[in-house]
Amino acid sequence: DWMLAGYARAEAAGTLTTRVFGAGAVEPGDAQAVSRISGWQTEYGSERISVNAAKLYLDGIIESETAYMLEPYESGGNGTPYFSDAELQRIATELDAAGLQLHAHAIGDAAVRQFFDAVVAVESTNGRRDRRPLAAHIEVIDPADIPRFAELEVLADFQAVWAWPDSYIRNLTQPVIGPERSEWLYPIGPVVEAGGTYVGGSDWSVTSQNPFEAIEAAVTRKNPYRDSDDVLTPDSVVSVRTALRAYTSEGAKASFSEEYTGTIELGKRADFLILNQNPFLVEPEALSPLEVLQTWCEGETVDERADHASAQRVRQRRVVANGACSSRHTP
Repeated sequence: DWMLAGYARAEAAGTLTTRVFGAGAVEPGDAQAVSRISGWQTEYGSERISVNAAKLYLDGIIESETAYMLEPYESGGNGTPYFSDAELQRIATELDAAGLQLHAHAIGDAAVRQFFDAVVAVESTNGRRDRRPLAAHIEVIDPADIPRFAELEVLADFQAVWAWPDSYIRNLTQPVIGPERSEWLYPIGPVVEAGGTYVGGSDWSVTSQNPFEAIEAAVTRKNPYRDSDDVLTPDSVVSVRTALRAYTSEGAKASFSEEYTGTIELGKRADFLILNQNPFLVEPEALSPLEVLQTWCEGETVDERADHASAQRVRQRRVVANGACSSRHTP
């Protein structure tokens, strides 16, 4: 509540220059989840703030062997699911019936399957509708489950900024799951090829919220911070266009806002960035250094790099001095 209240104060002051789509956290045994999140939905519904989802934490992380896995870790044990199958299906059905979108933290392949099974149960009880459930992190997915993203219309919210062979993966992740499952770390490409929808996420403030770092990692599966030949599961790469869509049009779909944002089209709200280079024309390894010169929200500049603003003023003065001040001549 304190976080939503802070965003509401910023909006009232005219300083909220982005849109906030909130997801209320839900843990096992939370009998008040529906009423609490529905209350926030009513209290904080505004032009730039909405609470439209519930976030279910299904497991832990691989490195501490708490992610829920189908097969045992190298040292034994499968990790611990936070919800039993029955409880997850029950609470997911209640949240869905209240009109809330389902988000899930699911890192292990067993947690991913558990979420798929919960979505099947929800649809069986509540009927078909455009619900767009979202699975976040999905670090390991059993190959047999990859087609289910498309079949069940579950959005695949990958954190691609993790998808390269850093010391964390080499020293902490791969040793505990072994070489075979390590070949299925962050299988973005296979999910997309099977018809699934890839949505770009950052997991900020745990890791960087710079989308261009994640876009480069998704496209190269290499270190986005310095030159390196080390590649993580090269079969899982995606195209620049796919990675950019994950952070634009597909991101808008994930928040049910594609009717007014996510693409630059007549009738939409003119949310866009101006970059220093064209991402389709630079080398893949040059994607992460891309710089944002201006950020626009609803047709207004809400952020601008100082040197770009200064250069723009100089250019404008030159245009006016040359007597060409009509809009078609203004750069």
